[in-house]
Amino acid sequence: MTGIVEGHLVQRISANGDFSLTFDEILSYNGGTLGYRGEGSLTRGNWQSNVMTVGLGTGPLAGIHGQGTFVFTGPASLTDVIYYVYTP
Repeated sequence: MTGIVEGHLVQRISANGDFSLTFDEILSYNGGTLGYRGEGSLTRGNWQSNVMTVGLGTGPLAGIHGQGTFVFTGPASLTDVIYYVYTP
């Protein structure tokens, strides 16, 4: 599946290198939409992240719920690993 993701990312970096980020995104696919919200933090070298769908979704994305994590795959790129459940 190929879709378009648009959203807003906020990143905060501290003097010691710890940082946090949050994002809100909307996936658009074939006339439908599905919202996502994610949070991640790096504290003393420990990476933690969470991403989940929000809302009900519309069109062909209605009834899809997901939750997972994300990791950095480059200096300015992230990859999500999300497990989905469809409940009609």
